[in-house]
Amino acid sequence: MNQELLNAYRWQRRHYVGNVYPRNRDRLTWNPASEALKAARADVANGKARYPQSSGYGPAYKERGSKHMRWIEKPSTCGLRFVGYADKIAGLNHSGYYVDNDQNEIVRGVVFQMPGRNGHARFIAGYEDWNNGKADSDGPVSLDFGEVISEFVGSYGDDNAGTRDAARAADQIAEWVAESERNYHAAWQAGNRFAELGEEIAETKTAILDLIPEIRKAGAMLDTFPHAHKILHQTLCSRLADIRKARKERRALSEGDYIDEWIPGWNSRDLDLVAAFNNAAGITA
Repeated sequence: MNQELLNAYRWQRRHYVGNVYPRNRDRLTWNPASEALKAARADVANGKARYPQSSGYGPAYKERGSKHMRWIEKPSTCGLRFVGYADKIAGLNHSGYYVDNDQNEIVRGVVFQMPGRNGHARFIAGYEDWNNGKADSDGPVSLDFGEVISEFVGSYGDDNAGTRDAARAADQIAEWVAESERNYHAAWQAGNRFAELGEEIAETKTAILDLIPEIRKAGAMLDTFPHAHKILHQTLCSRLADIRKARKERRALSEGDYIDEWIPGWNSRDLDLVAAFNNAAGITA
């Protein structure tokens, strides 16, 4: 098979045709290999150049509760049809989960349909990539290929049960992802605050080192100005107290303690969160 024919075949293979079941003609499925080859040969004969688009499959990775998640850049190029958002399909009383403690962004569970097989509709659960587009506009998603939910429909069946099961699974995945993201953000914010306090301590130390020579230079003269002497002493003590307070907070941050609603604490035994903390804190060890 020459390259021109191969490109045309790959393009046609990813092209969509109506579902083989009469009642589901509007549903999309992959073009069968035999039909794709016929169409590809016709393209070559007619001088029609085809440029197959990458499916954008990412490598498999583990997510809490799933061992075979995959990020997909453009689901339609993989023969996947967007069915709907999990919260809408399952009739849930929310529209996603917050992925950050500032509550600015949400992640939503999604359900996609794969090409059917042997009279079964096949559904797959996952979540929308909230950073890069909308799932209902063929935007990137992460899907759990480790568990395909199959529902027999035949010529008379009803695939609503399958979509509801997939929706519940997708909502659970989205909830897990949101929790993981919030934990990551909490660790990163703690590390960022740790770094800021380090800078504050360094600046305070510099101010103290600048103040001490001035006090020594004034020497006995300060005895004749007790009020000025008292102010300088209070300033020095206050800055030393600031350093002690900052060091105490840094210890709490590094141990994952609760600081406030913006830095709600993190699990310092989780290696991924430790890495997030160290990255924000500028710790390379």
